[in-house]
Amino acid sequence: MKINPTKFSIDSGSHLRVRSEGNAGKRGGPPGDLYVFIEVLSDPVLKRDRTNILYTCKVSYVDAILGTTMKVPTVDGIVDMKIPAGTQPGTTLVMANEGVPYLGKPSNRGDQLVRVQVEIPKRLSDEEKKLIDELANLNKAQTANRT
Repeated sequence: MKINPTKFSIDSGSHLRVRSEGNAGKRGGPPGDLYVFIEVLSDPVLKRDRTNILYTCKVSYVDAILGTTMKVPTVDGIVDMKIPAGTQPGTTLVMANEGVPYLGKPSNRGDQLVRVQVEIPKRLSDEEKKLIDELANLNKAQTANRT
């Protein structure tokens, strides 16, 4: 049986006992118990830290500066997440109650923590370089006016 590890708040090595679902009892006795031993498979995209889910998303430097909305995978499917304007590289955004349910308390859940990785281009077109140079000069002028 395959179990999606992000849908349950149990870990590898846990076991479940299902009463009266095991082998038939001797000489017509009641059936025994069934023991299910759990091995949690890792997900290639979402990582689990107890009841929290960890995810890293890549955004362009332009989207980090201006802000954007991105599609982000969660344990319940894809959702839209707002990346605020001015997001810094390495920022961790919290999606509250989007993690794994607590064992015995399915209405209480961990969080999904989304780490933002800002992608800086290694090559720029001539037009992009010109625009970035203009922005740098504007920034220098504004800094000089503040002092």
